[in-house]
Amino acid sequence: TGRYTPGPPATASLSLQNDTDARLSTGTVTVELNRTPLSDGTAVSTWLDETSAPGEFETLGSKATDAVEAGGSDRVSVEIPPESLPGPCPGVYPIPAGPSGASRS
Repeated sequence: TGRYTPGPPATASLSLQNDTDARLSTGTVTVELNRTPLSDGTAVSTWLDETSAPGEFETLGSKATDAVEAGGSDRVSVEIPPESLPGPCPGVYPIPAGPSGASRS
């Protein structure tokens, strides 16, 4: 969860946890935004439980990740330009983030 005041860039901080016995290779973390606000508590619960929401998602930013050793973890910060974020319309907006392109070796 987070709160954003329009103006400066926002930063999404993500933790990568490798709970396997194999090394996780480099990859990419992507942060997205759905500009359709969640309409009520049921919509928020559905988003949190199923990551399902009406509307389209667009990429806000991405960043390459380092390899993560077996049983290890890492943090990645993705800077999001202020012009990519919703304007002054209050609301709850779905913002998913996740890794891609990494493989275990």
